[in-house]
Amino acid sequence: MKWLLFTSLFPQQTALDNGLFNLARINALKKAGEDVSVIVPIDLTPHMRYLLKNLSLSVFKKKWLDLYSIPEKELFEDIPVYHPKWYSPPRSHFWKHEYQWLHLFCSKVIEEIIKAEKPDIMICSWLSPFGIYSTYIKKEFNIPVFVIPEGDDLLIYPEKYPGWNQLSIILNDNCDRMICASQYMFDMASGKRNLNHCVKVPNGFDHTKFNYLENQGNASGKVHLLCVGYLDHVKGQDILIQAMAKLDDRFDLTLVGNGTLRKELEKMVQTLGLQQRIHFAGFQNQDKLISYYHEADIFCLASRSEGFGISILEAMACGLPVVASDAGGIPEKITEGRNGFIVQKENIDEFVQKISDAAITKWDRSWIAENVRKNYSWEKWASEMMSQYDEVKQGYSR
Repeated sequence: MKWLLFTSLFPQQTALDNGLFNLARINALKKAGEDVSVIVPIDLTPHMRYLLKNLSLSVFKKKWLDLYSIPEKELFEDIPVYHPKWYSPPRSHFWKHEYQWLHLFCSKVIEEIIKAEKPDIMICSWLSPFGIYSTYIKKEFNIPVFVIPEGDDLLIYPEKYPGWNQLSIILNDNCDRMICASQYMFDMASGKRNLNHCVKVPNGFDHTKFNYLENQGNASGKVHLLCVGYLDHVKGQDILIQAMAKLDDRFDLTLVGNGTLRKELEKMVQTLGLQQRIHFAGFQNQDKLISYYHEADIFCLASRSEGFGISILEAMACGLPVVASDAGGIPEKITEGRNGFIVQKENIDEFVQKISDAAITKWDRSWIAENVRKNYSWEKWASEMMSQYDEVKQGYSR
């Protein structure tokens, strides 16, 4: 069976850390014997947030040229990936029309790709414009379409930008399954957002890379905190930095990941005089990331919004207790006192207290690792997606 993923959330030569979860999904389908390809449109629009933080014309020119130089088709880890190019409109005024702009620039190329690949099903990751684009896919090709909301696209954007009522109608008319990674996402999609055909299919993690070692950790007397994620306001690294200012010198923090807020966060660390206790490790591929989990004592995540939180699974698989906010689908993974603690989001003082509590708690780290391994895997995700396709396929064969 042929699967075609349609998204902007996928690694590319200018952003190797972009959408790694979608790469994992595709590899899980491949491992299950499925044929897969990916369409990753390249948005050449200079986004305002980037321009405001990088006022240099030369910096902007290099960024644009890097994006423009991405080939129309490439192999990424033996996966065929297509890159049509487009210019998106200002989201604040034209969010509900994004899919039409994408169609204006890329319709011919996308149609040619679909005709050449002959997919049995398409997965659209991110609601707008990719999920909404299902209206054109259905009209031209009449194949099943699964849509996966990934987080802000479901939790924040429908209230932040105008046009959700119109877009939800398009989704309900054209989406065969709304794939929700957590119960929270399912409840939000089927309840507050009034979307149909919702099913819960949890994300997974790579069992071959993330594992618990009996002798991991450190014997220095220090408490090593770790946070893995894109450096952005929604991920709340600033909250952890402020918490570090209230924790004593036993604690240090490593932030793994890049993002638009890196310079801002580095400045915050300097202002608070925490340069010796907070380390910015930048992006790390999974082969290197595992060593950060093995050297840490506690995993921390202070997200203001979170649809799922794959990094929590990776951390637990390495035996780490988790201190995390109560945002989105995070609490579903944490049993208070057994594999971590939940904190009210943006509550710095509570983060300080729970991190301190976690540092003196006797954790059964092997149980933490085994519990998450039993309940989450990309193999399970792929199997459930294939089952969902089998159900939907019957409606197309009649």
